[in-house]
Amino acid sequence: MRYTEFMIGGAQDPTDSDTPNQPSTPAPQADHGKAEPDNLIVAWLKRDGWAIALYIVAAIVMTFPLVRGLTTHLDRTNIDIHQALWQNWWILQVFGGGDSLARTQFLFYPIGFDAAFIPRRWPGVFSWSILEPLLGPIGAHNIQSLLSLIASGYGVYLLVVYLTKNRAGAWFAGAFYAFYPNHVWDVLQQPNTGNIHYIPFAILLLIIALDRVIDESAPRKRLEPADVGLLIAAAFLLSLNAYVNLKIYVFAGLTGAGYVGLRMLVEGFWKRRSFWLAMGLYSAATLLIALPIYLPYFTTTWLDEALNQWTITEGVDILAYFSHGPDTLFFVSPAIERMFGLHYTFWYVYKGSFYLGLSAMLIAAVGLVGMIVKGSQRRWLIWWVLAIFFWLMSLGVMWTFDRQPVDFTWTPYYFLQSNPIFQALRESHRFSLVLILPMAVIIGYGWQVLWDWLKRWAAGPAIATGLTVVFSLVLLLETSQAPLPVREIPVSAFYQDERFVEGGVIDLPMGRQPAKYYMYLQMTHNQPIVEGMSARTPPDAYSYIDQNALLSTWFEWQGPNCTRSAEYEAAAQQLLDDGFEFVFLHQHGRNWTPNTDEQWETLRSFFRSVPPLHLDPLIEVYRVEDVMNHLPCE
Repeated sequence: MRYTEFMIGGAQDPTDSDTPNQPSTPAPQADHGKAEPDNLIVAWLKRDGWAIALYIVAAIVMTFPLVRGLTTHLDRTNIDIHQALWQNWWILQVFGGGDSLARTQFLFYPIGFDAAFIPRRWPGVFSWSILEPLLGPIGAHNIQSLLSLIASGYGVYLLVVYLTKNRAGAWFAGAFYAFYPNHVWDVLQQPNTGNIHYIPFAILLLIIALDRVIDESAPRKRLEPADVGLLIAAAFLLSLNAYVNLKIYVFAGLTGAGYVGLRMLVEGFWKRRSFWLAMGLYSAATLLIALPIYLPYFTTTWLDEALNQWTITEGVDILAYFSHGPDTLFFVSPAIERMFGLHYTFWYVYKGSFYLGLSAMLIAAVGLVGMIVKGSQRRWLIWWVLAIFFWLMSLGVMWTFDRQPVDFTWTPYYFLQSNPIFQALRESHRFSLVLILPMAVIIGYGWQVLWDWLKRWAAGPAIATGLTVVFSLVLLLETSQAPLPVREIPVSAFYQDERFVEGGVIDLPMGRQPAKYYMYLQMTHNQPIVEGMSARTPPDAYSYIDQNALLSTWFEWQGPNCTRSAEYEAAAQQLLDDGFEFVFLHQHGRNWTPNTDEQWETLRSFFRSVPPLHLDPLIEVYRVEDVMNHLPCE
């Protein structure tokens, strides 16, 4: 299929994988009695409008009831979304001249915070700047999440159409990719790793460019202008993932490099000069375009410490891919669990699911059988190798089955875990998001095999169409996590009170997890806070807190020590001198810390004699000056 024909639809039957590409014919003479030919946009909508419309409907259904609280509710399963919203807000503050990309004063006030490892989803900032004033931060995030799911499905749809010429199967493959349970969870809760919608577009352009370069019908010793343009466009799309997040850039890079490397070995074109010229240009352009993103990391003086801050934890339980999670509607899998006596319920602390879906696995198996029967289907073997490799990587260093360790040490991740790239990924379960692209392509090929078999009978096309509809519904049903558990984020009315004046804010209780909630509140009050967080914490971040007697005591959940009264007074005076105005005790912040009622009361004991400025079910507000004048033990 020629590139231009693929983009505008051409005259080829989109569901017939055996229809050969037809040579172009001279255009007929203009006939003023006939309608003008469709322009590119109209032709595109006629070709793919139905697919996009169905993805839109599916995205609304699979995230229901999010659409009912589009501007007020978020998925409630994880606190990470708070800081993800804050990141877009912070970048707009930087653009407005209120902060610096190198070191922010909004966090860890008054010393500031090295901002090198604060994620920045640059492509989303533009749409955020338009949506946020209209819909608020929650509405902007929810719209962006829905668009990411829709774009993910459509990108895989285009990729599979190019590879199989079967649009019905391509839609099913795109639905699998877009609405894979863990992908939906990450898009809604961790967009820094979940916004993988650019990857299928990047891989599609890479394959199109590679097909041109190695086309045996038009051998070449040097690259043509069209080749260069396609390669640079493919490099741009791959590098665009770096501007979303470096983890996603790594996902895309591993997928692209794996595909090219395997195809080079399988098809034996590694001897061609044009191939190496193309890959040299593509690699150089990719690295150059992404340079502004990754270069600051390499110039960070504490990079080694940042990479070693987190120990790689366990990966996905093997059974998690074949058994639905607690928020996933069941279809057939409970019967299988009972049949084999499995008691697997959930593998990880996060609420989510890695369930592939029996319908998707069945179609993939059809593709595997077809590949074996037909033979010499080497291009499809590439996707199987990629899928198996990424699946093994997602299992982590120590494999588990039904929560029981597997007695096997030499896992792939065992050998790669010390590599800086994999240290940056931090969690091996994230490879599940790389796995689903080759799996989607395999599923698309399975549909092509199924259609090829069925069209031998007169009723075959009708049966194939019916099976596509049925299997698509089954896939969405058995992997759906709807209705999603949604929630409003509680915000005290005090932030709009005239008594709230400019100055530093001390949010209690402290800690990495509640700090994410406080960063979200900062979007309302716009004042610097004493703590914060990012993907990696600079070594000097807590130096101010550690040396202040009050802050360090509060951080450790300790009660007042009357032998330190002088230290407390000096600490309170330091807080006043450094511009702190308020101490907030957050009832909601307790939800994100492993504390007991006794610890909470110990923390509050510092303020028993301090007159509160404001009390409501969410917060207790105290002036720092009042705290200094009413210290315990006085």
